[in-house]
Amino acid sequence: MNHLTPMLTLILLALFAVPDPSPRDQKVATFDFESKKIPTEWRLSSRTWKVEDGELCGSGSGNMEFKKALEGDFDLSFEAWTEEKANIEIVLFAQKGRKKEDLYCFAFLGSYHPVLDGVKSAILKGNRFVSVDPRMWIFPGRDFRFEIRRSKNKFHMFLNGEAGPGFFDDDCQLKKFRIRIIYSGEGKKDEVRIDNIRLVTRK
Repeated sequence: MNHLTPMLTLILLALFAVPDPSPRDQKVATFDFESKKIPTEWRLSSRTWKVEDGELCGSGSGNMEFKKALEGDFDLSFEAWTEEKANIEIVLFAQKGRKKEDLYCFAFLGSYHPVLDGVKSAILKGNRFVSVDPRMWIFPGRDFRFEIRRSKNKFHMFLNGEAGPGFFDDDCQLKKFRIRIIYSGEGKKDEVRIDNIRLVTRK
């Protein structure tokens, strides 16, 4: 495995560094599922997903969407556990009537991907891979903390606090958008658990 030189590491950190915003300029929404009621801001796609023992638990593939349209910079983080090999993805999409257009996808893969020829993590713009990290993937039976960040035209993925794929979009036209968290498992009864969702939005 090739190691980054100290100079290259400093360049990457500077490129994707996000300055700490003023508390007055940000809003924080935290969902820890201590109540059995699903937060009103979120919509679940699967009836098999429900709150149990302070976590969102489900079986089979499904997703949850944040109902409100967002603008500007944000950080989204949450914890998840999968019973078997699976993928966790966060999609930024535009809602146009009943039609949904995927704008960016942040894919934390735990299953083999034929296009990538392996198990990797990646950022997609539309249907095009724009950044791939072959070192970072997820394992079944283990808790992970997932995080994505947007600062203007900079996007970055983190897994357990470790930086993964990053993308600097010179042609970023992202205005109003919504967020969807997707779990894709191989079996209909494979379990997933999600907890401690934290969404920070900034002006």
